[in-house]
Amino acid sequence: MDAESPFKIVHIGHQGESQYINFKINDHPEKYQGWFKGWASPPVFAGLYGPPLVHFMEKGLWKPKNRKAAVIVEDTDYGRGWGEALLVSLRTAGFDVMPYDVNAIDETEFTPIITKYKAAKVSVVAVTQTGGVPMYNFVKQVRAMGLNALFLAHGLTWTGEWYDNTGKASDFALCMDSPYPISPEQKDWMKRFKDKYGIEAGIAPSGQPYDHTRLAIKALNEAGTLKFEKLVEHIREKMKYKGVWQLYDFATYNDFWKDFSEEGTLHQLYRNDVRTGNFMEGFFFPMVQMFGGKPKILWPLDLAEGTFKAPPWV
Repeated sequence: MDAESPFKIVHIGHQGESQYINFKINDHPEKYQGWFKGWASPPVFAGLYGPPLVHFMEKGLWKPKNRKAAVIVEDTDYGRGWGEALLVSLRTAGFDVMPYDVNAIDETEFTPIITKYKAAKVSVVAVTQTGGVPMYNFVKQVRAMGLNALFLAHGLTWTGEWYDNTGKASDFALCMDSPYPISPEQKDWMKRFKDKYGIEAGIAPSGQPYDHTRLAIKALNEAGTLKFEKLVEHIREKMKYKGVWQLYDFATYNDFWKDFSEEGTLHQLYRNDVRTGNFMEGFFFPMVQMFGGKPKILWPLDLAEGTFKAPPWV
């Protein structure tokens, strides 16, 4: 952000997620006015894990032995931001959550922290990692060590080889971290991608940048100029772009999680963030459960492809 801002570069649709990006824009809106996020902030999604868990318990689909929960995140602004928001979400859902733990982004050995969670007898363990190897290792070590907890694996599918590297250890994991093909247009896009490249598309690393690129082209064509101020004004005030995977609208500030605070200061308005909403009414991810490397949509209920299955070990 600091490298680009002096040169008046309009930056559209990167996949940096952290709400700290928004805090930085909020603090200096003129300096960073050309920076438009392509991924909504963690409180949107970390904040949504709680309600479906409550639903599963109320319907008798999951009967946890207690309400203890643990959270571990990578040592980045993104990781800490997600962890803070998830603590709020789980506590709102009635869980007693320990302060989140932080690991180095290149950590591969999680035995000590999993031992700690086993001793605490947690019923839920949640993790987010942007690196494939740390996520793979954590998933496999949780199962190998017999941590009998429901597993929230945020970011599990962000690498194309995730199932090859986790196998059955990832079965029953819950994720709310990526788009999934729901509409005919999205399913057609997936088919075209596989026909062209011979592999299954990773939607987050390939589908969303596809949307970002087309959004940028549309912005240039509609604004009809390369002038920085006019492009920024057009994108912020007039653009609403329905891509294949998301609807992008930067004009409406996200006003959510009013009780979510960072160092005691409320941050309610997230500037230059994509507006969130229901399916194709804003930036949106469903909750899925993994079986054999395949996701099954569970939430929201009107899009559900099946019902939640509690792991036999919980």
